[in-house]
Amino acid sequence: MGLATRHPFRGPRGQAYSAVLFGWRLRGDIRQLRARSFHHPPVALACAGCVLVPISVLPGKLAARRLKNKRNCAIVLPIMGRALITGASAGLGSEFARQLAAGGKDLVLVARRAEPMEKLAAELHDAFEVDIEIITANLADPEAPQALYDETVARGLEIDTLINNAGSAGPDLLKVRDWQVQADHFNLMMTSYAALCHFFIPAMQARGYGRVLNVASVAGQITVPGDMNYGPSKTYLIALSKALSASVKDDGVHVLALCPGLTHTDFHQSKHLSAMKARSPGFLWYDADVVVREGLAALEKGKAVHTSGRLYRLAMPIARQPWMRGILKAFSVRT
Repeated sequence: MGLATRHPFRGPRGQAYSAVLFGWRLRGDIRQLRARSFHHPPVALACAGCVLVPISVLPGKLAARRLKNKRNCAIVLPIMGRALITGASAGLGSEFARQLAAGGKDLVLVARRAEPMEKLAAELHDAFEVDIEIITANLADPEAPQALYDETVARGLEIDTLINNAGSAGPDLLKVRDWQVQADHFNLMMTSYAALCHFFIPAMQARGYGRVLNVASVAGQITVPGDMNYGPSKTYLIALSKALSASVKDDGVHVLALCPGLTHTDFHQSKHLSAMKARSPGFLWYDADVVVREGLAALEKGKAVHTSGRLYRLAMPIARQPWMRGILKAFSVRT
């Protein structure tokens, strides 16, 4: 299914077209081609596994490779990569899996618990007929990112989309006196993100296409008294994503820091976070599907940072003011 066959056609304006035969799972890439047809009518057709692509709208670095020939046609070789999602057993991770699978994307689900991922994989395979691999990993372990990368190589899995989503609220930096607990949190929240970017992005650069989404938070854009771990770790992810985006965007690799606000997921099921949720206004909360949909759209547009939710985009300049810190502390905002 990774091979393409060339058949020349002529459009109504005499444009050269190429019929590319491949599996129906590239609907997401078809949408990319259609969106980039600025000067011609959309002609990418997904019928019987055949796509007609006008050569004039094929950029040099797309989710497919372009090879010109003497007849002004193109052989488009689709990249049949998978999306690897960490923290995929619940919350935003499972929602990323659902929306990517709905677009026909094959997946690699990664989390500590196998059972929830197996249930999710069965659900998505039945609904969308996508292929799903499951890898269990505890990304708080400093050796886990290398082992995860090695496992994808051993299985022959090509990763062209990386969703770094694993995380936890974390311990109080000063009250929890066991340093190993703190170090494990740093590994999970920062080191694992950087490590997975380190392992997977070079291959994306070599192919001329890749997508990396690091789940950060609005907590990384503000200062909240008492939040000495979670928010600062998200600040690092924003800075990392901005630097990566500036460094690899010209290679066809988009890197985004997605900054959700308060989101309805099972992240807030702990006693402390449930209490915080109960005392915060309902209008501050967004559904997970909205956050993920906005994030994937921003990633495709090539943005380096995206704050999810119109309310939060409007409120951030105010929330960053020093006089807001006392108000934020009262709500103990952790997203």
